[in-house]
Amino acid sequence: MGVMYDYFAAPSDEAAAATIDLPGGPGGPLSPLPMPFRDLVAKYGLEGSRRFLKSTVRVSDAGIPALFTKGFDPTTDLSAVHALLTGGRPDVVLDQLGYAVIAERDGGERLILSISAEVRDSLAASTPGDLQSAATEWVEVKAPYRQVDVEGISGLLEQLAELARMAGDRGDRLYCWVCV
Repeated sequence: MGVMYDYFAAPSDEAAAATIDLPGGPGGPLSPLPMPFRDLVAKYGLEGSRRFLKSTVRVSDAGIPALFTKGFDPTTDLSAVHALLTGGRPDVVLDQLGYAVIAERDGGERLILSISAEVRDSLAASTPGDLQSAATEWVEVKAPYRQVDVEGISGLLEQLAELARMAGDRGDRLYCWVCV
């Protein structure tokens, strides 16, 4: 199944920690597809079906702005994107960002990690062109190890930037719920 991530905004570490036990994470349960995936592909084609799977920022029933994704880790992937957006070296940036575990369950199988204001602000200040460039460079680095495409990562980064702007406007911080 893979590792699931809900990136989300919360006003404090305490509020973020309180989301760890929410069913489906801070973003809540995912909406079901309008029909079985094979029927979507038959009706819209494989490329057309992607729009039904695209991660978008949504406000959960609990009032939490969140973005669900699989396989985009905040400590490695988001740190690398932050380095690309700010011109830093990924290994140095990761050491500087200092992600903190805010809450933990099941021996680390569920975590809430804080994401620094620096990362939130670099995402919020980024332009679509910045995000496209970062996505292209990120994919070039990851391509030998993972099957990824620039369009998908670029879309994900645009959604993360939207979430970062929402968080900044609300005076919130960014967090990530991780579930193995």
